[in-house]
Amino acid sequence: MKLFRNSYIIKTILLVLMLTGTPLLHAQSDSLQADSIDDTAALAAMAAQNAAWLEQERMEKEEILADRKWNYALTAFVIFVALVFIIIYYYRSKSLQKVRIHNQELIISLEQAERASQIKTVFIQNMSHEIRTPLNAICGFAQILSDPVMSTLLDDAEKEEYRRIITNNTSFLSVLIDDILDISELKTGRYKMNIAACSLHDICQDSMDLVKLQVPEGVQLVYNNPLRKDFTINTDYYRTKQVLSNLLTNACHHTKQGTIALNVESMANGVRFIVEDTGNGVDPSKAEEIFDSYSRIDTYRQGSGLGLTICRNIANALKGRVYLDTSYTTGARFVFEI
Repeated sequence: MKLFRNSYIIKTILLVLMLTGTPLLHAQSDSLQADSIDDTAALAAMAAQNAAWLEQERMEKEEILADRKWNYALTAFVIFVALVFIIIYYYRSKSLQKVRIHNQELIISLEQAERASQIKTVFIQNMSHEIRTPLNAICGFAQILSDPVMSTLLDDAEKEEYRRIITNNTSFLSVLIDDILDISELKTGRYKMNIAACSLHDICQDSMDLVKLQVPEGVQLVYNNPLRKDFTINTDYYRTKQVLSNLLTNACHHTKQGTIALNVESMANGVRFIVEDTGNGVDPSKAEEIFDSYSRIDTYRQGSGLGLTICRNIANALKGRVYLDTSYTTGARFVFEI
């Protein structure tokens, strides 16, 4: 009985505890639910705030990107325009430079043409005088010799002197005409070379014979050839003789006393002709100028001014050279190598 009573008391206590604990559980649950609602609202507010901040940041980035794109586009446009201007300036400068160069060339060509025209005018004037002088001598002395009355008044020595004058002037006139024709052929490119085996001795001897009558009185013409008489060279016989005769004639015009010598030397691949005289010589500073067309150092002497030019052109055509030896001081020494 006592045990039953104790069990009843325990159950009663438990029931009271359960009845009093239920409101407490409901209150605690309600408190937890309220706290949960507050946390959700806070999280929602923070999420909304973060979303707004992210949106603002995105918009700022888009504005920055848009500004960069605009700057890039503007920079590219400026660079493109600058390149266009640079290219235009370059081609314009190049075109102007070509125009300036062309104008300079035209001015130089005009000056050369004017100079050539003046030189040719002077040359024609000189030639008219040079040709007329020997013609007058030839005609005058020929008339004297052909006149029966005048011929009877002359002794044999005078007649011989007049014949010599006629011969010299005829030879000089022939040289003048040959020079004019030769320079014309050189200008038009019709200068032909006939290369063949030729006797060296015959070339030199014929050249000496051509100028014998032009040698002034009191001047000795000398020929030195240590090579054997049957020695031959491959050259154009006529053109080589023409160079030597021109050089010897030039020496005759500038030598009043002493000697005019034609010397021959053997080289490894050819021969060397040396024409030297004891005349008034040539200024070393004019060693190349004397080979220019129509060049005459002494304008008071007869001559076309073409002889040395023709010598230079013939020497070049023969794969040789002709030049003035400036180391020679007792006159003039011209060297012709082939």
